[in-house]
Formats: sequence, C-alpha cells, structure tokens
Amino acid sequence: GGKGGFEKGGQGGITRNLSLTTDIRRFKPVRIRVKFSKTGRLRYLSHLELVTLIQRAIRRAMFPIEYSKGFHPSPEISFGPPLGVGIAGLCEYFDMKIVLPFDIVMNRRRLNMILPEGIHVKDMAAIPAKTQSLNSFITRYEYEIKGGELSHIQEFLSAKEIPVQREKHIVNLRTMLEETRQIDKDTIRCIVADQGDIKVRLGELLHRVFQVPLEELDVTRVALYGWDGCWVKPLIPPHPPLLKGGRGDFQSGARNG
Repeated sequence: GGKGGFEKGGQGGITRNLSLTTDIRRFKPVRIRVKFSKTGRLRYLSHLELVTLIQRAIRRAMFPIEYSKGFHPSPEISFGPPLGVGIAGLCEYFDMKIVLPFDIVMNRRRLNMILPEGIHVKDMAAIPAKTQSLNSFITRYEYEIKGGELSHIQEFLSAKEIPVQREKHIVNLRTMLEETRQIDKDTIRCIVADQGDIKVRLGELLHRVFQVPLEELDVTRVALYGWDGCWVKPLIPPHPPLLKGGRGDFQSGARNG
C-alpha cells in the first residue's frame, strides 16, 4: 500500500517501517572506558571544571552518547577518583555509555583534536556492562612527589600509628602509606591505599609525611589500581576491536596497562 505501508490492510508495510526504526537501536548502549592524562597548566583545573571541559569536548566531537532518562536527561559519563587542584595525572579514567556504531580509533583521534593541550586521551576500550564502577573499583593510588624533605619519610614510616581526628572518628594515617621508593635525589614514588570505607585524603597524608603543605609539593598521580585477585589497573591494552571481543578487553590478573 501507499504512504509507507500504513494503509488499511498493509500490515506488512507497518512491520517493515517499524523494523527500519528499531534497527537503529537494536544494540544496547556499550560502556567505553577512557584513559587520559591531565598535565601542564591544566593540572590546576578543579574536578568540576575538568568534567565540564571533557563533556563539552565530547559534544563537539558528536559522540553518540547515551543520556539518562527522566525530566532532566544528562550524558551517561562517570569519572574515577578526582584529582586535587594542582595535582597532575598520567593515567586517569572515565566511563561513557555509547550508542553503536562507534569507531574507537577514529573517535579517540577526533576527541584529542578538540581537547586543549594538557588533556590527552591515551586509550579507549569497550568494557563489559557489569564491570565495577571506577569509584568503587579503585582503592589504591600511586604518586610521584618532588620537593619534599626526604628525611621526614623515615620518621613517618618508623611510627606504628599516626592518628588523625576526622569528623566523627580517628584514622591511622600510617596504614594508608603502603610503599615508598626513591626515584632520584628529588623524587619519591609512593603507593597509598584506602582503608575500607576510610578514603585517603592526599593533602592530609602528605602534610604529615613531608611536614609541608601540599601546595609546596610537585605531585603527579601516575597509576590507579583496584583489587581483582591481585592489584590491577582499570584499563589494560591491547584491546580487541569493538564488538569483536568477549572479556578480553578487561583482563583481570594483569599488572601492565
């Protein structure tokens, strides 16, 4: 029948037209995990400013982002643990829900062309829908720190407890500093970890370790980890092309990435 098969008796036409509409959304949105860096002058962005900048860049790149439902739809983008103002990050992460098709390689290049110097997307990969959120998965953090007096570190490490009063309870900062290693005469690499629900507050911790305010230190977060049988990073290359791999785009038990 005419008019696209919607005339009386044209049920076959209705079916064909509906299939054209529903084919576009045949697939569920896919979660894409993005690894990026925040360096240079843009290390002084607040977390909210960083989120706004990246969301605007994604809109300009015309990514097919999935939006939340309801009266005030918002893009389905979620970030990992925030960086403090003035702290650089070499391996930061955010997740986004994407409507297929989506070319990871091409769109990573497109996004980097739009982002300002200081924010750079290093990698993207599709992850399983039930993958743990970044904020619940990541509990361990690795930093490179310059400008601190190294002699104060041994004093901190030799203590069994370093109690600090927080809002409703006392926390032991000593247990949060798991490992330190001197890289050169000016640089220390530290690994710190949350203690269950008690989260690391970097300014609080480093002030006690180096006995100077955080603002006087040059701090770079170089890696993030979560526990999956051992400590692993949230994104581990190489990744199979989108929709051509199973669980291989997130390998548990590996340490490189």
